Amino acid sequence: MSGVPGDRVAIGRVAGAHGLRGQLELVGFSGDLAQLLSADVVWLARRKEDPLPRRFVVAARERSAGGRVYVHLAGIRDRGDAERWKGATVLTERAAIDPLPDDEYYWQELVGCRVESTAGVAIGRVRELWEAGEYDLLVVDDDDGRQHLIPTAREFLVEIDREARKLVVELVDGLLESAPPPAREAAAPAAPPEQDADGRAPPCCGPGGGRGSD
Repeated sequence: MSGVPGDRVAIGRVAGAHGLRGQLELVGFSGDLAQLLSADVVWLARRKEDPLPRRFVVAARERSAGGRVYVHLAGIRDRGDAERWKGATVLTERAAIDPLPDDEYYWQELVGCRVESTAGVAIGRVRELWEAGEYDLLVVDDDDGRQHLIPTAREFLVEIDREARKLVVELVDGLLESAPPPAREAAAPAAPPEQDADGRAPPCCGPGGGRGSD
């Protein structure tokens, strides 16, 4: 997800309304529920480039058996109010998120990174990430306006340099063929992958993995 202020991280999205009293049903990017369950304050952004996401205090929350989180945000009073936020991105303060191991990354850290091959050939920049089954996909735009989908599996994404904002990928035949976007709901990204018994999914990104923050 691009357009997120530097002090906030995207941690999920609003799947829809739950019940009649204004609860929201949330899903975590890459199936990670930890941040959704621990955040005391969140921001909701109606679109990716929303410069003024709205701040809400989390009044109550619970986790469902299906790997979703139901929250009541102060100020959202009924189902009608809740339904207006369907598809919105959920943000939290970067300082409030759990620190990750050195070899794991939040999605938002990869957006905007330049991408090059192991031979040093420039490929483009990461526009966003998509959930796509076992491995997430880097959506990379090149200088000619073409879009490339690169899996975050270790055999393709071999290096992530946070300081240099650079990703290094191993090219194989057909990897950089331009591809149209898959059919997706207009209002929201695809549903998260299956979770384990603790409601978490394997990290998403390449050398060590990463977590949804797009």
